[in-house]
Amino acid sequence: MDVTGLADPYVKVYLLYKGQRVAKKKTHVKKRTLNPVYNESFVFEVPADNLDSVSLELLLLDWDRVTKNEVNGTELMLTPEHSIQIQNTIGADIMMQLDDVCPSTMTGK
Repeated sequence: MDVTGLADPYVKVYLLYKGQRVAKKKTHVKKRTLNPVYNESFVFEVPADNLDSVSLELLLLDWDRVTKNEVNGTELMLTPEHSIQIQNTIGADIMMQLDDVCPSTMTGK
């Protein structure tokens, strides 16, 4: 939060495979708000046989032009079937629903 009492929040979304970060996406920064609304989609390609080994980590940050971006909240989602709601320290609600899980035929991690 800055001197005006507002924040410039954004969310980093990490894909974890067996607890290790393997991919990252992030939302756009929502300027001067304590109640951001994110209507953004992210796609992570995960082989169908690895779905039980992946999870998502959500990290809420406050963007700052001068100093290091401040972490405001974090939550770990265990499986693609869950939806979560995070109440973070700046008072904004984030709702993420993973309802479009599409198994991939890729092999790899």
